[in-house]
Amino acid sequence: MSVYHHRSAQIVGDQILQSWRNNSEWINSFVSKNVQQAMSPSDFPSPDINFQDSNKRTSLSLEFKPYTETKRGIMTGLGQCIAYLKKVHASILVCPRKIDYDFEMENFMKEIFEKFIYGKLPIALFTFEGEQIDNLKLITNIDPKLFEKKFLPYKGTGNPYWSFWRDLSPDGFFKLSMSAEKVKDNKDRSKKVWDFFWDNYYAPLNTRNTLDDIESNILQFNYKERLIPFSKRKEDLRKKVRDGTLTIKEALNKLKTLGWSDNVVDNNYKNYKKNHFNFMNHNKLWDENFKLTLIGKKFLNRFASLNSSEEKNDEFAQILLVQGKHHNLIEEIKNITTEIEIPDNDESFRVEIYKKLDEKGYIAKNSNRITSGNREPFVAETQLWAHLNIIKINKGSRYKFFFKDQGYQFNDEKINYLVNKFYINYSDVLEEFNLRPDKLN
Repeated sequence: MSVYHHRSAQIVGDQILQSWRNNSEWINSFVSKNVQQAMSPSDFPSPDINFQDSNKRTSLSLEFKPYTETKRGIMTGLGQCIAYLKKVHASILVCPRKIDYDFEMENFMKEIFEKFIYGKLPIALFTFEGEQIDNLKLITNIDPKLFEKKFLPYKGTGNPYWSFWRDLSPDGFFKLSMSAEKVKDNKDRSKKVWDFFWDNYYAPLNTRNTLDDIESNILQFNYKERLIPFSKRKEDLRKKVRDGTLTIKEALNKLKTLGWSDNVVDNNYKNYKKNHFNFMNHNKLWDENFKLTLIGKKFLNRFASLNSSEEKNDEFAQILLVQGKHHNLIEEIKNITTEIEIPDNDESFRVEIYKKLDEKGYIAKNSNRITSGNREPFVAETQLWAHLNIIKINKGSRYKFFFKDQGYQFNDEKINYLVNKFYINYSDVLEEFNLRPDKLN
């Protein structure tokens, strides 16, 4: 079985996270039992794993180097950990104990940490053995005195470690990527990229000046139907026109207010921008300046060259599973399913999975952010996985994805195929985010 960088990093991160949350020997002054895994930032430099602790008001980044890494690569990893300190309060380097069969990397790095890192920079060192990441050990912890010297403000996130998705098809993200590529202006770039996408693809002018349902320029997951913007809002407004509650003019003004008016805080234009920009960020398809990363550019070019709906959805799924860490989430759901007594309905199962993820520190929370109107857990994720054919559907059951006494069933063969294809198709640009396959079939 292939062990890939994203899975290896998650396995290591999980061991460290659970140790911290159980207040074991790996604990340090920068974390408490409340520490959580959170979304990794998309801006440069971007770590493999990000942690946050609202009790300590700290954030930490982890850099994982696989057993196939070179000496130079591990030294680069130390440089990355130093660079992460521009954005977080502490960092962690995890590297193999030996490389090149017999070089004692652990001893070499331990000496460096003792002479130049400990007491000066808040960086911890862990080592492990071999492909299966055996015997993970803490070699050098962070000097507790450095906690008092931290100077960065704490910015907690309420975003989970896996990418957030709401209702836009792969063709929509392809066209949002295309918008970022076409807009060259750097001033007020966020708005200009979104406006280009909104005006040319999502909600062209002809869809906005009528209460009729007008197709957009975005293809749905089947690549036959097109997205129809504001369809539910228009349906409600048409009813009010018919019953005399609103005139046509009043209904169109209402559509503008609820749809895209700049003078309204909460409407489709602003909410969809936040949702879909989050997805682009989480999957690292663009950088902090809304310019496509090398991976984003390659996704754009590859997607444009594909013909069938299955090929296009598979291309999108490759990005989602690895970059968006949905593969890690799926594996965690599978693990939790073996640990719990499975309820007899989908709603209770989803709540139980969410509860266990929360207990393990995988549901990042921002205590400063007020949340309301959230969907039930994993409704959006299972819908997306079904569109991409990576979760099985229970035909004839009242529960679309839930199987009695089993929970969810995933198309593991297809998932493994897609993950493998990601590392093959994007191998020439993976170093931008320090991703690499630890092993390929």
